[in-house]
Amino acid sequence: MDTSGLIGPLAVEQARVILARARDALLDLGDAITACQTAELGEVAAEVASLRLAAETTLVEVTREAVDRGCLVDTGATSAGAWLSQQSGDAVREREAHTIGTVATAVASPIHVPVREALRQRRFGAETARVILAEHHEIRSTLPWQMHDDMLEKLIDLGGRGFTTTELRRFRRELIAEYGAHGLLDKQQAALTRKRAMTTFTEGDDGMFYARLRLDPASHAVVAATLDALSAPKTGVDDAGDVVRDDRAPEQRRADAFVEICANFPGLTGAGMRHTTKAKVVLTLSYADLVSGTGCATTLTGESLAPGIAREMACDAGIIPLVLGSASEEIDVGREERLATAAQISALRHRDKGCTYPGCTRPPTWCKAHHIVHWCLGGPTDLTNLALLCQHHHSHVHRHGLAATVDDTGVHWHIPAHARGRAAA
Repeated sequence: MDTSGLIGPLAVEQARVILARARDALLDLGDAITACQTAELGEVAAEVASLRLAAETTLVEVTREAVDRGCLVDTGATSAGAWLSQQSGDAVREREAHTIGTVATAVASPIHVPVREALRQRRFGAETARVILAEHHEIRSTLPWQMHDDMLEKLIDLGGRGFTTTELRRFRRELIAEYGAHGLLDKQQAALTRKRAMTTFTEGDDGMFYARLRLDPASHAVVAATLDALSAPKTGVDDAGDVVRDDRAPEQRRADAFVEICANFPGLTGAGMRHTTKAKVVLTLSYADLVSGTGCATTLTGESLAPGIAREMACDAGIIPLVLGSASEEIDVGREERLATAAQISALRHRDKGCTYPGCTRPPTWCKAHHIVHWCLGGPTDLTNLALLCQHHHSHVHRHGLAATVDDTGVHWHIPAHARGRAAA
């Protein structure tokens, strides 16, 4: 039912006048800003940001009202975001309109009334609200119903305290690791690995080449650590002895690091492959979680990783597992306890000739030494407990908990029927 008649024409006209005055005042701020003292600029920026937040949350309310009144049907709009784009023209970008429309539609549900109230109180903007709603949806689908309302209030509290969208997503992953079904976070992150993608490069109108990259959390941790290590600003000294600073922008340094990695990586096979020190990824997790496969690990960049993914990554020489005891003290698990020596790697390459998973033809230089019985469970680092696996099958073996035996004829994997479907690379 259209309830617009409940608001008198005078009230609507007054609102329009107030909004027009506010818009004109903002447009006229230019001269006033120039006259501001330097110390006052921060205060002005804060006030303008507050007005922007108020305008955005009001747009959510206006769009929600339009949805309730059937304006989408009347105008032929396919969504709340499309309706807002129609009405605002170029004033609201398409992506922002989509976010506002998504939130406006969602907060109409009774279960999301607390989010609507938080928006009315200007505790956060539309993008934070969108992430809160999305994370709460995931919580509702994975955690016991008794937790749903409390977790929504917690997400709202975190959003109101300025937590970033990345931190809000991390909170949900930690909840699933602690309270969800055993192995659920592992399954979710294993599914993400199958969504990794990188497009081929295409040339843009500016003569530059572009590609898109999509990574799961574990892969991102490795790639980010590598690029961060190689893209740090470089300083030098000129002939006069003066310090020369690196004037490249951060994004250029990362691009240069990527090119450097590719340029210094020769043929994919053969004995001439270079072996350089790997970038270090530090994983922090408790010893109990490492052994039991529960909880989650965190990287130095704050990424939350499922326990199974962490155990898989801990097999790598480029990964430093910072294991904590019951009182959060560091436990030295010992590099010698978990890493194969150079001599053992050579022996494995000679014995296994490549990836030992049935049917795989990847060469030994593509493979890593895998503990058949994980080192955190007491598996020794010797040739009777080691086997070469390529990255793909290393993940597959960890994901399905596959066992193998080693004898004089080689490595023999015991593969149940359920683990055969996705084994082929």
